[in-house]
Amino acid sequence: MSNGSQPALRISVKIEASHRYTTMLKVAQFDETANWVAPPVMSVRMYHDVRLAEVIGFQNERVREGRYDYPNDRMRLPDEKTQLNRFLADWLEHCIKFGHIDQEVVLSPGRHSPADGV
Repeated sequence: MSNGSQPALRISVKIEASHRYTTMLKVAQFDETANWVAPPVMSVRMYHDVRLAEVIGFQNERVREGRYDYPNDRMRLPDEKTQLNRFLADWLEHCIKFGHIDQEVVLSPGRHSPADGV
């Protein structure tokens, strides 16, 4: 998926695992012009029955707790998981509003098969 206003910016959504009630995604941003900063990469678990997405990893680190004591050994913010989930919601909303899909995604009805990316 790419952004019409920033052609060098691309968002990749890759299905890593698909099961009956959940799907695991890797959502990553690629920017050809910003090689000085690490682009955001999130692992997301989608729950089909409740239509919910949850960030379970950010920048290749697991996010496990809903709240963290502060200070802690990894210096995580007390509400880090909430902030990451809000960031994902804002990020996806931006993609819906300004993005376009570069590659059509076709999933067979009733099948839960992984695709290479969107």
